Amino acid sequence: MIKVLMISDVSYGGASFGARRLFSALKEAPKLSMHWVIASGPALTGAGIADHKALFSVLLRCHLAIRRRSTDKDKHKALLGMNEANVLSQVHRLNPDCILLQNIHESMSFNLVASLPKDLPIVWTLRDMWPLTGYCCYSYECRKYLEGCRGACPQMNQWGIPLNHPDSEWDRRTAFFEANRHRLVLAAPSQWLVDCVRSRMGEGYRTEYIPNSVDLTEFVPLGPRSVIKAMLGFNPQEPLILAGAHSIHEERKGAKYLLDAVDLLRKKIGRVSVAVYGSGVIEGYDDVTSFGSVMDARFLNLLYNAADVFVLPSLAENAANTLIEATAAGTPSVAFDIGGCPELVRDGLTGFIAKYKDVNDLAACIERLVVMSDAEKLKMREDCRRFAERNYSFKLQGERYAQVIRNICHL
Repeated sequence: MIKVLMISDVSYGGASFGARRLFSALKEAPKLSMHWVIASGPALTGAGIADHKALFSVLLRCHLAIRRRSTDKDKHKALLGMNEANVLSQVHRLNPDCILLQNIHESMSFNLVASLPKDLPIVWTLRDMWPLTGYCCYSYECRKYLEGCRGACPQMNQWGIPLNHPDSEWDRRTAFFEANRHRLVLAAPSQWLVDCVRSRMGEGYRTEYIPNSVDLTEFVPLGPRSVIKAMLGFNPQEPLILAGAHSIHEERKGAKYLLDAVDLLRKKIGRVSVAVYGSGVIEGYDDVTSFGSVMDARFLNLLYNAADVFVLPSLAENAANTLIEATAAGTPSVAFDIGGCPELVRDGLTGFIAKYKDVNDLAACIERLVVMSDAEKLKMREDCRRFAERNYSFKLQGERYAQVIRNICHL
């Protein structure tokens, strides 16, 4: 039996949902004993929160640092250090055979990775680009992460307070990756991110492409869309466009592009209903129905089933859970040609891919879906579900990760 400890930063957001599903997938894997610790946030089923019982001296040092130092950077560093100490105390208490890292950058730093026991195998799920860069979570058009993050960072302070300059942080991470390649595997849920790893660290680095999963009993096709639309208060005769993200108002999620595309679409085909879910408010659009944060999977599945199309106009993305959920629910999607989106939205099969930042093409792709014949819509609905069953089951993801863990533990 291999004792595996999964470590993540917070219990909210898309990366957390991905971690939760991975944990569920691995609980069913034979010969693995799964444990999960989160640095901060509300507890989740199967996850423990680092209980802030690290050594008194560590807590005292953090407390004094916060009181004594005046800069935000020093306060931030002290709080991260406290979270890291708490998580490390759980590592030593549980004494696992393998570490399964998830996102850590929301409430910890790379110090956690460098402080893990030197003999422990590590499988690190890359939920974004952060481990590959010297600071940012997504590099967008910047390619400095391939050569050392030298010079001015175009995204400085957009992803939180940096503890070090990006170039020195990049050097530090690179040194760790090189020194620990014998016990480290980087797993990515998109081929796009696998390619980023190989471009950054060379073809010889151990990297695995393992797609995300979704509960295929929670996200399923339901009855006629017109009936579900009426249940939710929408006009059954109008096309319904759905968009959603943990933070729908975040600039990276591209809500402006969606709403501009909807304006174009309305001028061409007439009335269109629009619904969004997620935290935050989209300013200036009274004709958008907002459901706020949706935590109930059954209701979220209902929203997907009401929609004629799910749109994710993100400007940077790895492997969005929302696209997988919509596909499992039988709803075709439209997304920009960015990151891992073309892998999740198979153009012409489970939706359409629009040219990056091209509002006209985004509107055209949405239009292609809403004006389809009933027979074409039914076929795409069936293709979406079939694609999800083949690629996104807990069983498939669990088997792939379990094999990686067994290999790195030499079992």
